[in-house]
Amino acid sequence: RIMLDFEDLSRHENAHSGLAFRAQASTKRDPEQLLQDLIGRANASFTGPRLLVIGVDVETDKRRIHGIAQDELASLQNLLPRIAARLIEPALTFGPDTVSLQGKLVAIISVQGSNDPPYLLSRDLSESMHAGRGWIRRGNELGPLLRDDLQRMLGHSGPSTDRVADLEIGFPGKILTDEISLPALSLDAMPSRIAAERL
Repeated sequence: RIMLDFEDLSRHENAHSGLAFRAQASTKRDPEQLLQDLIGRANASFTGPRLLVIGVDVETDKRRIHGIAQDELASLQNLLPRIAARLIEPALTFGPDTVSLQGKLVAIISVQGSNDPPYLLSRDLSESMHAGRGWIRRGNELGPLLRDDLQRMLGHSGPSTDRVADLEIGFPGKILTDEISLPALSLDAMPSRIAAERL
């Protein structure tokens, strides 16, 4: 189990690249949002636990602990293995957990093994959710993966400036050679002279 003080976290911690709060699981109403959340968390440039806390609303001035209904929790627990196995590449693991806060059940999803970004959708789900798309968490904002993100993840800053090896050209014959002899054309056979005679 995740050894963190979730009571303190839910009351005082702000959302950041490694932590997000959702009032509802959205597994039935908007499962695509959950998938974007998980992929965005895996791609975040962040060191430490990557957590999605479901059942806590931090969008208002006063934080509210709504909890998660048992049927939503069951749906979430069934959905996570399918997401991990079928919809994301490379493979990820999600560690679902629950805690009781103020007498209500709160779900905590930890994104584990996220050391091989970029993480992308592996299949088409809809017109806006097609294979190859990815998202990233930047602070408390979730957005699409951009070129700069991919270059950072893949260790590239731009086109390589390394010197390309010299290119050598050879001509076939008894032995490969870099020289070739061609017979000189007669001035009487020059294409321009032949064309002039046809006029």
